[in-house]
Amino acid sequence: MKSTGVVALSIAFILLFWGYPCYSQNLGPISTRNQHLPHLVFLNLPPEGAATVAKGKGAIDLNLDYTNTCYCERGGSGEVIIDMEMMRFSPVLRYGAGEGVEIGLEMPFFYFYGGFLDWPIWDFHETFGFSQGDRAKRGKGEVEYLVRKGNRCWLHLTSAEFGPGDLNLFAKLRVLEQRGPYPGLALRSALQIPTGDEEEGMGTGGPVFGLGLILEEQIGNLSLYLNANCHFIDPSRVFPVDRYYLFSGTLAAEYGFREDLSLLLQVNGNSSPFSTGMDLLDGGAAEIIWGLKWKVWKKAILTFGVTEELVGKTSADVTLTTGIRFNF
Repeated sequence: MKSTGVVALSIAFILLFWGYPCYSQNLGPISTRNQHLPHLVFLNLPPEGAATVAKGKGAIDLNLDYTNTCYCERGGSGEVIIDMEMMRFSPVLRYGAGEGVEIGLEMPFFYFYGGFLDWPIWDFHETFGFSQGDRAKRGKGEVEYLVRKGNRCWLHLTSAEFGPGDLNLFAKLRVLEQRGPYPGLALRSALQIPTGDEEEGMGTGGPVFGLGLILEEQIGNLSLYLNANCHFIDPSRVFPVDRYYLFSGTLAAEYGFREDLSLLLQVNGNSSPFSTGMDLLDGGAAEIIWGLKWKVWKKAILTFGVTEELVGKTSADVTLTTGIRFNF
């Protein structure tokens, strides 16, 4: 039922602006990842376009994801409860190290607390006939994060927490520029250094290495983006992973609504590194993002987005995204 509503909203989003004059923008996908915490800490390659920062130039991204999650599951193999609101603030520094070569770093910060969105989300689900799911079992405004596998409790938080996540170092190489019918192509890599506290759910406890491919195609005034990534997890890490890799990907379409404004429709997905018998850990994720990018002036781009899960329980219920990029 909820998937039907999400598809209907996506169609309405497209039809609302269909027929307006459009412009080529190529501002790129919205860089939000799946905010489901057991998966998020491994996803070190966010959605991006194939373009790189110009040689000798730089850019600073200030991104904020605000997430509401309420899921719980108990089975013979363990128990998982994720009931909180989370802010993830991630400053990103990029530098053009050469022609078509970009390097950079990201340092995220997390804040877990009870929040305020439980009430409007409940009303939204009631209005559109969506199931309340696990919300019906929990109180509003609570914060609890529990992961138990077998007889071992890996983490259990019941109060607000703030702290840094894992430091992420990355590089991107533009292999081909988009010309005519041929798509732009870029390759990228990332190394995640375990600076976050895994016992509070903010880090992995070990390094994660990512490799990714980006394709970008221009069809008239429509820009299409495809990301395909693989993330390799160090087997010595503390968190109870069962597979030492996971895959992630993005398919996005950008429509230049005005010379300074682009609308985006985007689907993100990822597999899981877990095999525990619990859906909240094991299932792959798919989510849809509606958003826009606004070039407020020549060197600054604002981003806004709303994310809803499409299938399963391994995506946050709703995520609000905002950010700004300064080019220098």
